[in-house]
Amino acid sequence: MHMFMTRPELEQIEFTYLLFHMSDVLSTMMSFEGEDIPKIREAVEAADFQLKLAVRRRRSVISVFEENFSRDNPTLRDLREKLLDKRARLLNAELYLDAIMRYVDLVDEVIQQWD
Repeated sequence: MHMFMTRPELEQIEFTYLLFHMSDVLSTMMSFEGEDIPKIREAVEAADFQLKLAVRRRRSVISVFEENFSRDNPTLRDLREKLLDKRARLLNAELYLDAIMRYVDLVDEVIQQWD
């Protein structure tokens, strides 16, 4: 028997995939120690794009559970709590990415001063 997934379930899967992908991008960026600034900046821009996509998904997924479903349903409440936990982790990733971008800008500024 084939079970079809609802739109919120599919969005949750895609949202989870984006979180894992963003985590991979961030860990790759951190491994660029000693690499040149353009490569790091390119990695930051790629991570920023993925982050914005994940934020857009987060908003659409969370709003479905906040607006359309009763919070009294235990299954939906559990799923909503998991999504809110992922949302918190995503916010931490946003702060992490922001710090990396500021670091890249600072290093770039120092290199330009040396030239």
